[in-house]
Amino acid sequence: MGNLGSAIVRHLGVGQGPFGVAAGFDSDPSRIGERIGDIVVEPVSAIATVVPERDIKIGIVAVPAAAAQEIYDRLVAAGVRSVLNFAPARISRAEGVHSRNVDVRIYLEELIYYAGRNCAGAS
Repeated sequence: MGNLGSAIVRHLGVGQGPFGVAAGFDSDPSRIGERIGDIVVEPVSAIATVVPERDIKIGIVAVPAAAAQEIYDRLVAAGVRSVLNFAPARISRAEGVHSRNVDVRIYLEELIYYAGRNCAGAS
């Protein structure tokens, strides 16, 4: 529940629209119990029980690259069937689990490219 995870929770909220955030996890003991929006941060070790208890089917991975695969594997083992991966690393996908990687840098580079073309054409 670092900066990106916290922003996602604040943006999506709990039960807003067709989906909302049902849980948030962190490995930093100082973050456990912290309230972010309507979510109370839980330890990563709780993924195995919280995901099935709350019938969570979609997970979001927003962690450093080194932790991405471990968190993905924990979510899938707990019952998550779709994962949106914001971590700056590719994950080895489990069979039958739908996953999407989001690399914000790629989109920014694309926008910079097109912004440069538009600016050059306008001169």
